[in-house]
Amino acid sequence: MQDEDGKKGILKRRLEDILFELGEDRHMNELLLLRSSKKKGASADDLMNNVIHPTLEDLEFYLHYYADSNMTDNELKKLISSWIEAQKNKSFDKSDKDDKSDKDDKCDKDNNNNKNDKK
Repeated sequence: MQDEDGKKGILKRRLEDILFELGEDRHMNELLLLRSSKKKGASADDLMNNVIHPTLEDLEFYLHYYADSNMTDNELKKLISSWIEAQKNKSFDKSDKDDKSDKDDKCDKDNNNNKNDKK
């Protein structure tokens, strides 16, 4: 069933309202803070355009694909929560790889310096 705006069931509500009503707003804030922490020194506009809006758009797209009008609020909450957790883990895994490659780069530089010192 679609309303006059062409939106179905659960998605008739604004995403921000859904997050707030289901208590997932704080959970989403955790994800946004995690993603924002990688952009130290970024302007507010940069964070809005490159972190906050894309993250919310991704969740909205996900919900359009996976949520349906027969879902209860509890089912929707679980769906949103699992998406947020997956995104947090994805961000965490990526930062671990970035940290590891930074450390590997430092080790490579140190090793090259040691080789040059021995010459």
